[in-house]
Amino acid sequence: AEEASRCLLLMVMCLVLAVISKEDGLVLVPLVLVLELIFFNGEYAGRQLAYLPRICAALMLAGLVTGIAILLLQPAWLADGYAGRPFDLTERALTQARLLWIYLGWFALPDVGAMGLHHDDIVLSRSLMQPWTTALALLAWVAVLLAMLLRWQRWWPWHFAILWYLSNHALESTLYPLELVYEHRNYLALFGPSLLVAWLIWQVMPASGVRPRAVVAGLVVLVCGVQLVQRSSLWSDEERLALYQMRHHPASLRSVYHYANTQLRLGEAATEDSEREDRLTLARHYYEQMHELDPTDFTALVSLLYLDSRYFSSLASERWADTLLAVAKERDLLSVDKNALSLLYRCVSLRVCDFADERFRELLALLSERYPQQPYYPDLMARFAGEVIGDYPAAIELH
Repeated sequence: AEEASRCLLLMVMCLVLAVISKEDGLVLVPLVLVLELIFFNGEYAGRQLAYLPRICAALMLAGLVTGIAILLLQPAWLADGYAGRPFDLTERALTQARLLWIYLGWFALPDVGAMGLHHDDIVLSRSLMQPWTTALALLAWVAVLLAMLLRWQRWWPWHFAILWYLSNHALESTLYPLELVYEHRNYLALFGPSLLVAWLIWQVMPASGVRPRAVVAGLVVLVCGVQLVQRSSLWSDEERLALYQMRHHPASLRSVYHYANTQLRLGEAATEDSEREDRLTLARHYYEQMHELDPTDFTALVSLLYLDSRYFSSLASERWADTLLAVAKERDLLSVDKNALSLLYRCVSLRVCDFADERFRELLALLSERYPQQPYYPDLMARFAGEVIGDYPAAIELH
């Protein structure tokens, strides 16, 4: 009993430290339960404790029921977090059913071109049949879980791979209002499928002859190693990485922005006039491509306003200011748009952008009226009034 108490205390301490480090440290609980159910199955200190597997199963079921209860009883608590996202709670949940299979696809057939920093080009699941693969993905997960329950005693490596994978994604790939997809969410989750692959190689390949198990395992390591070298080479140079990502994700706004912004920074830092002109022209071209992909994107509009005002004076930069005001009236702003507004603030305050003070104040007043619960916009107005215009009474009143 004393040893069990120490073990439990240590787990609680690790859980607290994990959650303090990052919220998804909560997944430590289901991971410990998975290890207990699959590998130990109630055995503790040389004794078989029949109640342990039941407690683990009950705790996993309780976690699932709690999540469903929060969704049904307090949907606003979750939905409020989606205010700055281009998707709602239902769309995220439906999309994750497909993404969990996409993650496994990247694991089974690793393609460096499909991977990358940005995956905002992945199609949202608007409903079960839009796209139709959403319903197929959900049915496939139901079938996998049912098969696991029906064959619980026989296919334990499969069970571990499934439960470990899903438990790792229990927070970041369900209803919590995070970004849709990131590859790093798989780093620990793929330990389960990786162990399953190793077990299958060990079971399926005969142990005689030229040791085919080692040959197959060596081939797997070789293929992964070659792709690792390729990725490392790409990531060692920002410009090459940005170009590669954009070419393989041409519909990704973030990939196009990454390349355009890289060219802008390199162009402004260039010492030769010809290089500066070439890079700035390239940057402007891809900012316009961003604008074509999404005419309401704030970042593209602010960047084009900055470029045309500072480097391409022959072009009519006023149209970007008009478009910004029109977009602010019609489109719901996202959390990333605040970065674009901060850039616009610096651009206007330094007198670089062709954006009149009155129009900038009109833009901020409009956003403050549309989003009265967000102090960011009146704060920006107050800073502008005090730091740029010198109207300190107005700044004090706004604060």
